[in-house]
Amino acid sequence: MAPITITVTGNSSIDARPEQAVLSLQVKSDGPSKDIVSKEATATANQVQQTFKELQAESSPPVSAFSTQSVRSGSEVPRDNDGNPRERVYFSQISFEATFHDFERLGQVTGRLSAHPNIEICNVDWRLTDATKKDLSSRARKQAMVDAIQKAKDYADVIGREVVPVEITDTDCSYGYPPRMMANCMAAPGLGAEDEREDLDLTPRNIDVTNSVQVNFKGE
Repeated sequence: MAPITITVTGNSSIDARPEQAVLSLQVKSDGPSKDIVSKEATATANQVQQTFKELQAESSPPVSAFSTQSVRSGSEVPRDNDGNPRERVYFSQISFEATFHDFERLGQVTGRLSAHPNIEICNVDWRLTDATKKDLSSRARKQAMVDAIQKAKDYADVIGREVVPVEITDTDCSYGYPPRMMANCMAAPGLGAEDEREDLDLTPRNIDVTNSVQVNFKGE
């Protein structure tokens, strides 16, 4: 019989529950007074930093990392519909990121922060730890190879041949992270009383770890 080549693609998919949530938020202030805007933004930023300092000081901290990402300030002159300049507006923006591993506390903290008129919740990214990604990537590669071997065997059985793998083309694992909670920063509601604040429902969706591998099989 003439030699035969069978080329197949093996696929795998593993669902994994997120282990971390990266919360992104902004402190924002704007107005006609540069001094007032600066003081308002600084005071609010200090409140945010104090909140996370207290969280990290707990006996079982729900937050593993907290940092200031960027600080931006400036001014602009808006124009009306006729193109005429209006009063100059000053602004100040301070961005923060916090990594949570306790999702219940994430909802509580996010709900409390979102009640502040100068704080905007931008998004929540659900993630896996590096150790888990490494472990799941290994499992996904193995499962993809098993899938490829089974496909080749199915084809070979039909034509009465035995085949062996001779070439493997690997692809990187991909991680289907669920959508962010918010695509863009959204203005928070006005500051309300403590009993009017509501915890946000931030139940994460599973992350899909996938892999594919192309394998060439040869048989006589």
